[in-house]
Amino acid sequence: SCGCMASGVLPRAVAAGEEGVITVDMSLKGRSGHVEGTLLLSTEPASRGPYLLTVAVDIVEQVTVRPRTVVWDRNEPLSEKTVNLSITEPRATSVSRVECFSPVFEVSSVSESKPGAFDIAIRVKDTSRATGAVLKIKTVTGKSLDEHLVIAQVR
Repeated sequence: SCGCMASGVLPRAVAAGEEGVITVDMSLKGRSGHVEGTLLLSTEPASRGPYLLTVAVDIVEQVTVRPRTVVWDRNEPLSEKTVNLSITEPRATSVSRVECFSPVFEVSSVSESKPGAFDIAIRVKDTSRATGAVLKIKTVTGKSLDEHLVIAQVR
């Protein structure tokens, strides 16, 4: 039901009173919080089913980014704004790079304020016209590379 689950087929029929194992694979990439999925288990004779099985998992967000959007008003004095990135398991995850491909915004510094907590300073170079950009914060957990997006805009 969540679009993130697939189940295997039992290799043989399970007789009444016997036990069997159903393998369920959940794709959790990009998900956080409480995730539930359901499976429909069919039986024979059909008068004994089908049964609805619910699989639930609580996923702790490994990386949080706040705020997700930094805004300057038009003609506001040029200044820096800070984005905070927090890592749940700092020994397992690190910030590898912060990218901004706009000539109007730049990442002026990335500093670790305490283990697993980073302050990312973003500077605007021109507030005379409305514009925007996407900044990519890249983190590494083991062999997995993830991107966290922040929007910078002048409105």
